Amino acid sequence: MNEVRKLKYFKFIMVMLVIIIGLPACKTHEALLGKEVKTMRINRIMRKTRERDNQIMSMWVKRYNATYYVGDKEKAFRGNYKIIKDSLILISIGSVLGIEGVRILFMPDSIFFVDRINKVYFSGDYNDFKKYNKFDVDYQSLQNVLLNNANIIRELGNYSKPAGKEKANVVNGNYLIKFWNEDEKNTDTGNNEIKWMQEIEIDKEHFTVKRIFVEELEQKRSYELKYSDLRKVENVFVPFRIGIDFREINNLLKADIRIKKMNINEEVNVNIKAGKKYKKIEF
Repeated sequence: MNEVRKLKYFKFIMVMLVIIIGLPACKTHEALLGKEVKTMRINRIMRKTRERDNQIMSMWVKRYNATYYVGDKEKAFRGNYKIIKDSLILISIGSVLGIEGVRILFMPDSIFFVDRINKVYFSGDYNDFKKYNKFDVDYQSLQNVLLNNANIIRELGNYSKPAGKEKANVVNGNYLIKFWNEDEKNTDTGNNEIKWMQEIEIDKEHFTVKRIFVEELEQKRSYELKYSDLRKVENVFVPFRIGIDFREINNLLKADIRIKKMNINEEVNVNIKAGKKYKKIEF
């Protein structure tokens, strides 16, 4: 394969991965129609989100449509994905015509990647995969994003503040929780420096995540995910739209993922393999 073509193609694929992993779609906040929302302790809110998360053991998105924007460039694609919780995630990415270009199998400790267009594949661990690109991909974060779990970007057990017994703020009729991580004291100022901040907005009725915002101050970048179009599937409320906004200094990446059909907690079959003539990618 032509090296220039291969480089451009894999950069395109990595943009796809960032979008799927969740590094914006328009979301309208639910208005309070004469109904006051009472605040609640943070530890109770997080417990209720975990109870909701535990209801989903598998997910099969039979089709999603997506559009991503990099600067003034726009690209549309479609595909599907399957999840067996804590075991595997299989993502298919293709053209708007439905022709599959890439299939990626994520497992807790490894990745298997098949490029059907250029007849190549990759098999290895996450450290090997990271050698090719600057994105820090990990299985748990990807699963949390796709399943709408609260521990999406940061493990909340690592936060410095707020304490679990404190009450959440109520904004736009939903619970808003803010976390931040404090580094050691600055020797010049004597103050603790904040390394990153995270905001989580949680639906007041169904305890799904509606918005995640993370700002990494040292790296000068931020991530925002917005979940909307909430629907009931097998007695569990899940979002059918995911908006993504990734900013890093002067770079801006946006994406809009729209789920068309989804099943949860049904048997999921997984199939991925490379043809005999496919060449292995070595990083």
